[in-house]
Amino acid sequence: SFIVVGIITSLPELSIAVVSAINNVPDIGFGTLIGSNIADLSLILGMVALAGRKINIKKKVLHDFSYLLLALLPMILAYDGEISRIDGIALILICVLFIIKLFKHKKTFSEIKNHYKEKKFMENIAVFLVSMTVLYFSASYVIKFTEGLSIDLGIKPLLVALILIAIGTCLP
Repeated sequence: SFIVVGIITSLPELSIAVVSAINNVPDIGFGTLIGSNIADLSLILGMVALAGRKINIKKKVLHDFSYLLLALLPMILAYDGEISRIDGIALILICVLFIIKLFKHKKTFSEIKNHYKEKKFMENIAVFLVSMTVLYFSASYVIKFTEGLSIDLGIKPLLVALILIAIGTCLP
């Protein structure tokens, strides 16, 4: 669930980032990505801590520098004012290496029994594909209305994305 849920809950940000890049307004995608990470690490984590009273974190997670590096890497790469294709390749490779690292340390995570049912699997795939189609069209509308809202408010689309869209994409 750590990997699958992490990827699936990132799909709204991914769809907005890709559609904004296609529509030549990458500021919206970048603002959404950075804003959603900030919201996840502060607002959402804070709400979870309030609801559950405390969150237990293993010390070895805190001492593993790779988590901090992964959280900061996009900002480090953007420090020169752009995220290039080379930066994009580096980020994707780092993510793949991180997932490989997780699989190598899978003993740290609890195992569950496999209750695989082929019919249910195919239903899940179908629902996933329909959901992805809806997500793509939704992202197109989000980009369109973000541009309009930013014009109406007289602020840059990046700021609208950092605040409004970012919180919205954290809801899943």
